[in-house]
Amino acid sequence: MSIMDFSIEPSSVNPDKFGLSTGYFFSVNIVVGAGFLALPHAFKTSGWLISFFYMIFTAYQSYYLARQLLEVMSRTEVIVRLREEGKKVKPPTWRQILTGQKAGEDLLEKERTPRPIITSRRFDVTENIRILFGQKWATFYIIILSFYFQGAQLGYVSIFASSFASNIPLPWAKKCDIYETSSYSDSCYENYWIFLIIYAVFMTYLTIKGMKEQRWVQSVLTIMRFIIIGLVLITSIALLIQQKQVDHDVHESFDDPPLAVWTHLSSMASIILFAFVYQIQFPSIAEFVRSRVKNLKRIIIMVAATSFTLYAMLGIIVPMAIHDVKGEVNISFREYSAGYSQSDRPWWTYIIAYIIVLFPAFDVFSSFPLMAIPLSDNVLTMRYGIGETKNLPFKTVAICRFLCVVLPFSIAFFVYDLSIILNWVGLFGFILVPIAIPLMHIAAREMVETPSPYDVKFSSRRISLAIVGFNSLIMLYVLVNMIVVAASSS
Repeated sequence: MSIMDFSIEPSSVNPDKFGLSTGYFFSVNIVVGAGFLALPHAFKTSGWLISFFYMIFTAYQSYYLARQLLEVMSRTEVIVRLREEGKKVKPPTWRQILTGQKAGEDLLEKERTPRPIITSRRFDVTENIRILFGQKWATFYIIILSFYFQGAQLGYVSIFASSFASNIPLPWAKKCDIYETSSYSDSCYENYWIFLIIYAVFMTYLTIKGMKEQRWVQSVLTIMRFIIIGLVLITSIALLIQQKQVDHDVHESFDDPPLAVWTHLSSMASIILFAFVYQIQFPSIAEFVRSRVKNLKRIIIMVAATSFTLYAMLGIIVPMAIHDVKGEVNISFREYSAGYSQSDRPWWTYIIAYIIVLFPAFDVFSSFPLMAIPLSDNVLTMRYGIGETKNLPFKTVAICRFLCVVLPFSIAFFVYDLSIILNWVGLFGFILVPIAIPLMHIAAREMVETPSPYDVKFSSRRISLAIVGFNSLIMLYVLVNMIVVAASSS
């Protein structure tokens, strides 16, 4: 095969591939996931003004980084094909990445420069790191990636088990709020643990089953997610108009949330970043999307617009309506009464309460596999190499995916506070996305200078390095603040 053969994208009419809508459903199910449940609490504690402006920055950055990753993936295909043809393609030095100073000969011959394109061959982010920076950095990246994915999965377990425990009584124990339980001997933990085990069984099945077979699940749960967020917003607006509490009939004049609380900025930064991170899973979705040049760009735009609009409304409106908004906002609606007393609640308030509290629990049915499967893909690619995972025995793939499920469920038996979980998960997210992707983008352009149909406009080394520097400072601030808080609480 000549170098130029892969410059044409495979057929766009393959019925096994995803169209625009299905690709959007998969992507939005990643980005609009567990993060939206913690956003109102983050806005409440950190101040709505500073949180809103940081969200604007993070939303645009998320879009920009997703576009950069597409460009990296297209250039990685060129590098791998050249190496397969026996050409030596050395990665750039860190000095070259940081300064742009050329070192050695040009990578490609001027007369035979292939056009970068994303083909049906999947390059996970970890594999991109290995190709661009070498095995050592890929190993470091996948360790951080494992912490991030497993932490996110831990958050999903917490949402499911805590939501069901607070609303579904068992024959030997009443329904209860795990967030108000302080002792492991409390019967509330029995409820929580039983629902945790039920969730583990389903997630093991869906994770082993794979990504492509879940398109109907993803589509249905995307609609459910919009219903949940819509109900939270509508009921919060109604409470604001009536000036009533979420769970009783006391009329109260609400104070506006603070504009900025600088001591809580670290928590807000981690939670908002986590809410916008989906780029790591994107290669696993892009593999099944047809007409990639057109559809992948559209999916990124649609996801960015959707997530920012919903998140901004949740962060601003809900804290104004609910005084004591919990770290997992749906739990605040556990006794939702629309401003009526608990003894005189209309029947429809029970329906709304159950939908808002329980739907996120069902919703994470879609989110958990979208974390476990890409993590397994990255591990298998690191172990067996590009393209070899498709030829692996099903047993090998199933065992790896099973192991990616076990750990978060084991930890979830004792850790359930969503805000704390997302604080630490978001910390790892800084390394994986806004620090790693711009550096990958610089390296990919250094190695392959040929224009790509995925090229990001107005992109330069200075902009990428500025993104890396800014997010490194934010990450350092978050880490120091979390250490100080942990030390003071102990």
